Amino acid sequence: MRLINYHSVSKLSQDMNINKTFIYNVESGKKSLSKTMLSKVLNYYHVEYDRDIRLYEEAYDLTIKLYESFVFKNNELFEKYIKEFKEKEDIFENSRGFIFNELIVAIINLLKNKDLTSIMLEEASKYLLFYDDNISCIYAVIYGFAKDIYKNLEDTKKVIFDIYNNNTYNNIKPSIKGMLYYQIGKIIGYDNNPIEALRYYEEAIVYLKDIYCIERINQVKIEIAGVFLRLELFDTAEQKYHQAMDEAMKYNYNRRINACLNNLAYLYFIQKRYDECEEYVYKAKEAGSTHPDLNYYLAYIAYLKQPKKQARLVVNELLKNEEDLYTQRMLKMIQGFINDNYKNIDLYFDRIKKYLEDLDDIIEIKELYKLNMAYYKERNRDRYYQLVDEYLEIIEN
Repeated sequence: MRLINYHSVSKLSQDMNINKTFIYNVESGKKSLSKTMLSKVLNYYHVEYDRDIRLYEEAYDLTIKLYESFVFKNNELFEKYIKEFKEKEDIFENSRGFIFNELIVAIINLLKNKDLTSIMLEEASKYLLFYDDNISCIYAVIYGFAKDIYKNLEDTKKVIFDIYNNNTYNNIKPSIKGMLYYQIGKIIGYDNNPIEALRYYEEAIVYLKDIYCIERINQVKIEIAGVFLRLELFDTAEQKYHQAMDEAMKYNYNRRINACLNNLAYLYFIQKRYDECEEYVYKAKEAGSTHPDLNYYLAYIAYLKQPKKQARLVVNELLKNEEDLYTQRMLKMIQGFINDNYKNIDLYFDRIKKYLEDLDDIIEIKELYKLNMAYYKERNRDRYYQLVDEYLEIIEN
C-alpha cells in the first residue's frame, strides 16, 4: 500500500505516448522539456491529482455511511454500501482512498467475524494520523464493539482514551460522538467508576437524541440500569430495566428485550426473589435468550424448591448441553449442594472464584460467597465462619 500514488515511468510513457528514454533523460537532466511538453505533463498530473482527491473523498464518505447504517441498524443501506465498496475497493487501493479500506472492512465484518475485524483494525491503526476526528472516533467506537471490554479492559481503555484525548472534536457527527461517549461510559463503568460512567451515558443520549437514534438510546438506557445494579440500588435498577424493556417492546427491539429480561432475572436472583426470577428466566427463554446464566438460576431454584431426586434431574438435564465453562462450574457446585458433597462444592467454589477474580467481578464474587454461606450455615459452622470472614474482607476492601 502507498500513502502517495506515485506513477511509474512506464505508465507515464504509455498514457502520454512519450518515449521512456526521453523521460529518463529529462529526469537525469540530459534534456529539458519544451513548453508544450511541460504543459502536457502538468495537465496530466493535475488530472490524476483531482482523481485522487475525488476517490479519497468518496472513500471517506462511504466510511461514514457504512458506520451510520451500522449504528442505525439499517440493514438495507448497510448492504447497499457494502456493494458500493466492493465495486470500488480495487480503485480505492490505487488512490489515496486506500487508507480507509481496512476500516471499512472492519465495519463490514464487525457482527460476523470479530477476528477479521480485529486484524483489519490493526491495519487501519497505521493510518490514524491521517484521519480526521470523525474517522478516528469511528475507529474508537468500532474497536470498542470488537473487543470484549470486560475481558480486555486495559487494552481497550488505552486505545479509546488515546483517541478521545487527542481529538479536537471539531464538527464530529452526533452519531459518532454519541457512540463514543457510550463506549467510554462502558469502560469507566467496568473500571469501577459507575458515577462517572453515568455522566458519559447521559452525554451519549443527548447526542443520539439529536439524530433520533432510538434503539441506541435504548441500549444506553439499559447500561444506565446496569450502573444502578452495580451500585446495588436495586429498586432504581429494577425500575429502569422495566422502563427500557417497555420502550424496547414498543419498537420490537428483540435484542434489547432479551437484555432487559436477562438482567431482571439476575436482579431478582441476587435479591432472593426466586419466584420472580424463575418467571423472568422463562420469559427470557421464550423471547429467544440463550444466556447461560439463566440455567444456573433454574438449577439453584430447583435445589431450593424441589425434592432432591427432582432437583438432580433438573441439574443433570441442564448440564447435558451446557457449553459455557463458567455455567458448567456453577451447575456442578449446585449439584454438590443437592448431594451434600463438600469436596465438590469447595472444588468448584475455588474454580469459580478464581475465574471471577481474573475478571475483577466483585458483585459476582459476593454472590458466590452468599450462595455458599447460605449452604454451609446449618451444615458446617467452621466452613461457614471461614466464608463469612473472607466475605467481610471483600466488603471492607
